[in-house]
Amino acid sequence: MVEMLQSAAGLSWLAWNLSSLYVGVRLLRLGIRSENPPARWIGMYLFFAMGLGSVLFIIHVARTEIAGHEATGFDRALIALHLLAAIIANYGLLTFTHRVFRRDSLLAAYAARGLLACMTVGAIGHGITSDFDGIFATGYAGVYLAVPVLGNAWAATESFRYYGMMRKRVALGLAEQRIAIRFALYGTGAAAAAVLLGGNWFEMQVIARSDPNSLLGVQIVSLALKAVLGLVCAGAYLFAFAPPAWSQRRSEPARGEV
Repeated sequence: MVEMLQSAAGLSWLAWNLSSLYVGVRLLRLGIRSENPPARWIGMYLFFAMGLGSVLFIIHVARTEIAGHEATGFDRALIALHLLAAIIANYGLLTFTHRVFRRDSLLAAYAARGLLACMTVGAIGHGITSDFDGIFATGYAGVYLAVPVLGNAWAATESFRYYGMMRKRVALGLAEQRIAIRFALYGTGAAAAAVLLGGNWFEMQVIARSDPNSLLGVQIVSLALKAVLGLVCAGAYLFAFAPPAWSQRRSEPARGEV
């Protein structure tokens, strides 16, 4: 059963990565070409976190864990670049959440900067104390891994709040239904990502330090969540930011409707 769940979770995670990479590239191009900062920020997050950052980490895992090679300077450089990509990605995520949802809030500005500072300190601390180990079990790594969880949870909360506001505007004929749906989809993707990344934090910080057999049930639940929520993230990001034409037609009101 565990092997089957591992395969399903791996395929789901791959779908999440590919979807994020595709959407991230599209949004980055749009943001750069059209001077659209929100598209650039969220594109930065998706491309650097689930695209470039994941590729760097996968190469490291393939070399050290699958092929069984002893970690070299090249592998440590991969982890260093992975950490840098993740920091850049979360700058985009936190900036997007602050500037789009809480532009005039000084507290939100401090929260975004504080979270990014904590992640940077965690990344640097992990690199120095572990010699850029790919197993994120240090205390510094715990801080580093917690920030994307909190960042996505914040983004999901704000997006669902905006979805509620937009529904009222749609009912009054002051907003388009497809825009409201995009907020709901992005909130769904961010919430699923927060749960997945929270599970990743638990695996790295708790399971890695424990007897695997004593936490077998937890691992099964974690793999099942990955198998489902990875696909939820992939679909939510794709339909929110790069929806196929047929889905846009279905979300438009019929002629004569508000």
